Amino acid sequence: MSDLLVSGVYSADQMTSIQPDITVQLDDQGEVSKESVLNALSTAFGFPDYFGHNWDAAFDCLCDVMDTYDQLDVLFKSSSTAARDQASLVELLNILQDVIDQQPQEKTLRFFLAGITPLDRRVVV
Repeated sequence: MSDLLVSGVYSADQMTSIQPDITVQLDDQGEVSKESVLNALSTAFGFPDYFGHNWDAAFDCLCDVMDTYDQLDVLFKSSSTAARDQASLVELLNILQDVIDQQPQEKTLRFFLAGITPLDRRVVV
């Protein structure tokens, strides 16, 4: 578990005691899609009104939000029965890792995924 002390994207499926600062519910009306993911990010992190609802804008807004935290634990989840757009989940993972890569080493940003790991992308733990 000492690996969890560093910033990263982790699977939350085998963990029992995550105390997230923010929880992001990715599905909307039984589906995880690009639209539902971008809307969930915007709502959970309070993106500004000018948020463009695209992946580049999500990255920019997440970086701006992360500048206000020294440590943050975020839990991303969806209903177990939700249909999932794998490409959107892969893009989300790429953005989360890119956000972490942009932060100073002294910050601890941990993103936990509960039941939503894309099939074609490995997540730590």
